[in-house]
Amino acid sequence: MKTIFIFVRIMERLPAKTHSLSNMKVCYVAIVCTWLLISCSSGDQQKNGSIAEDQKPGEELLGISQDEVFLLKTPKDKTSKIINQKATEALHETHYISVDKSVKVKVLEKENGWSKVQVVEPDWLQDTHIGWIEDNYLSNFEALNPTRGTPIKLTAFASIEPLRTSLSSNGIGQLHSWKHVDGGDWQSITDYFEIGQESNDYGLRNNLAYYLTSSEESFAESLELVLNINVPSEGEYASKQMKTLVNKTFKSLNQPIPSGLLKSVSRQSRFTFENERMTVTLKPEKSRIMTLILEINTK
Repeated sequence: MKTIFIFVRIMERLPAKTHSLSNMKVCYVAIVCTWLLISCSSGDQQKNGSIAEDQKPGEELLGISQDEVFLLKTPKDKTSKIINQKATEALHETHYISVDKSVKVKVLEKENGWSKVQVVEPDWLQDTHIGWIEDNYLSNFEALNPTRGTPIKLTAFASIEPLRTSLSSNGIGQLHSWKHVDGGDWQSITDYFEIGQESNDYGLRNNLAYYLTSSEESFAESLELVLNINVPSEGEYASKQMKTLVNKTFKSLNQPIPSGLLKSVSRQSRFTFENERMTVTLKPEKSRIMTLILEINTK
């Protein structure tokens, strides 16, 4: 309305009937200026409408106060959980995207006691973990994670539930719930995943399994991928299956595969690697059977 008023006031200054070039120029300038004012005003309104009222640049990232909170497509509708497509396709049953105490989120929008959030840490969840949760699930991250005085270097290990979900979609079964073992560490493991066709004298096939462990509840410290070669005649095939899983594992961790690791898996030989984020070790152990243990530890 303000821009229309300006245009009217400009036009009132022109003679009612005019054919002079100078007045035509004034009229043209008035129209152009008015159009620019309207465009700028409209642009500002659109920008302001897409920013949540309470969201401020540089506002601190928040944490989640519960172990599992499902992200919703819309506020106020608890039936609109967002499906985790990757996990659902891999495990052949419906899984939903959730967040827990280990992630950091930022608020994108707010509406009547609800917040639309996006996971910021770990960064590899930024594109998929976006949705609505109730405000009472949001809290100060540091207050929720007092044991994390020194952040771990391998980012993927900082978020237990997303890590479990990603590893569970790699084809050897689902990691069981994150739990504390009496007198020991926190852990989540898969059942043995059998590979090959033959069995040994004890009825055991070659198999693979994940072991995720930590001395702390809020983050993982170590991941082991274990290959048990119970049938040596199918050892080469078993090593190929492990190599495929090694590729998927490092993709889940959002890390490049250390050079030379895959060759060592094929040769069933020892391998070590270290950088500023993690240590990687491949250990062959020979007893009654051959066992290959890939161990990834965060710093």
